[in-house]
Amino acid sequence: MRLVTFLFLLFISLISFAQNKINLDEIASGLSIPVDLAFDNENNMYVVEKGGKIKRINFNSNQHEEVLNLTDRVNAGANERGLLGLAFHPDYANNGYVFVNYTGNGGDTRISRFKRISNDGYDIDPSTEKVLMLIDQPFNNHNAGDLNFGVDGYLYIAMGDGGSGGDPQNKSQDAKDRLGKMLRIDVNTETELYLVPSDNPYINAIDTLNEIWAMGLRNPWRFSFDQLTKDMWIADVGQNRWEELNFTPATSTGGENYGWRCYEADQKYDFSECDESTEFTFPVHKYATSSGGEGCSITGGYVSRDTTQKSLYGKYIYGDFCSGNIWYIYKNDNGNYVNEKIYKLSTQELSSFGQDNNGAMYAAALGDGAVYKISEKCSIVANANVIEADSCFDNSGGEVQINVSGSTDYTIRLKQFPFNTLTDLEHGIYEYEVLDNLSECYFTGTFEIPLIDDTLIINNGGDSIDACFGAEFIITIPYELDSMHVFKDGFFYEVSSSE
Repeated sequence: MRLVTFLFLLFISLISFAQNKINLDEIASGLSIPVDLAFDNENNMYVVEKGGKIKRINFNSNQHEEVLNLTDRVNAGANERGLLGLAFHPDYANNGYVFVNYTGNGGDTRISRFKRISNDGYDIDPSTEKVLMLIDQPFNNHNAGDLNFGVDGYLYIAMGDGGSGGDPQNKSQDAKDRLGKMLRIDVNTETELYLVPSDNPYINAIDTLNEIWAMGLRNPWRFSFDQLTKDMWIADVGQNRWEELNFTPATSTGGENYGWRCYEADQKYDFSECDESTEFTFPVHKYATSSGGEGCSITGGYVSRDTTQKSLYGKYIYGDFCSGNIWYIYKNDNGNYVNEKIYKLSTQELSSFGQDNNGAMYAAALGDGAVYKISEKCSIVANANVIEADSCFDNSGGEVQINVSGSTDYTIRLKQFPFNTLTDLEHGIYEYEVLDNLSECYFTGTFEIPLIDDTLIINNGGDSIDACFGAEFIITIPYELDSMHVFKDGFFYEVSSSE
């Protein structure tokens, strides 16, 4: 993330534009420079403040309470230093372990573990710190700061290249340095600081640090795992020309080289110490770095897995700190990536995204000190008007008319049918969807096709039997007759013997 002198900016409120395809609904405010959002096993939200505090959001009151204060050991003096990342152990419910990434007083990066004070509370004990890693930072920028647990239970740590500009020490391609890398470690040990997983790609290498999972990163400001597919997405802030988005499938065994500083995105940058035979992994998407255009500092997000947000589901949502633009990207039916702008907020505001355990997404605004929940923007409204009921007497099907407002381009479909069948419906309850083809959001509703109580009244020897036409029923017909006629609504119907 490129935090450009935000301490001296006049912050303004979020601005809405006509092209917005999502809503940002405020759920918390009054925070101090929020830079990360994380959720525990009970789906409690925690906000990381750059200055060194972690706060829990109380959704009932929209208030926040401090659970950890590290201001005595966090160096937040420079724009890209401070308390930068938080991750909960997969077994947090039982062990109470949390992991943080922060800049220490000496300017180094610290990866530390802390422990919750009690099982029935939320406060974290600052005295329980176990420092797993100390990583020297030659400059005061490009600290990155994100860390997340993978589905494999290992801790992944994204490191920037050490700072300055152009990676002057070529840290990202230095296999003996942790800077500019994605690290992968096993934190389930008490006797060691950490262990190296046995299936790390460089576990047996003598010329590469064993904890390296991938290399060639510049300043990865947020990475995440898809909750469903477990694929990894990495947003890497560019130098002067390109902001890039990297994708790594869940099937990866590690060892990717994302290119920096040999490449900026997929364009050669500084090849003076690079090998042409190296296999590089290029981004799936890039956009030009421009303070007056798309943006100049990418902010990574998540793949939406909120099943209630159908127009967002399955799409990776991310943004840019400089411009305030928010996009989503997804693969279309042809397998090509499609990138669309879905929101615009104030410049130098979008600091981070978050995702709860149900797949819902959130955004943090730096200067506003607020957290927002993301939801699809849908102005489409529909109602169902049942024109005709279902009558089993005359074998006619029901018919419904769906009236739509708020959109001029939409598609109607019944969930029970593959096509837009609105006639010849049997009686029952139906669920329908109206897709706004412009915003790609849905309106859902239900209607009921009633059954007209049209029945045949068959009189035989004084016994009356009611039965829907076409339904199976038993009637006793005198032995000497093969059939009998029933008169109903001006028509004769023949009831035959089953023999």
